[in-house]
Amino acid sequence: MLSDDDAENCPFCRQHQPKDQIKALHVLMDKNNHDAYMAMAQKYKKGEGVSQSFEQHLEMLIRAADLGNVDAYAAIALIHEGRPKYQVFLDIAERIFRWT
Repeated sequence: MLSDDDAENCPFCRQHQPKDQIKALHVLMDKNNHDAYMAMAQKYKKGEGVSQSFEQHLEMLIRAADLGNVDAYAAIALIHEGRPKYQVFLDIAERIFRWT
């Protein structure tokens, strides 16, 4: 049986898990963690814990890609491919591909 203290800890690694995921992601983002930027991009895309914003979503993807996250590159490639939902961002995606 888990005690109240254990309820806040990860059941696998037993490390303390912050209750506010957004704050936790910001701490990791301050350390240039590319996975944190990718996770934050998904939060902005879905509007989970933050206001839904495709601009912020793309900004987080760009930062994650700059830090070497291959999933971010793939997501940007889909945007560049011209999926209808992301037509507004094609010019930004084209600039990214010119940088690489």
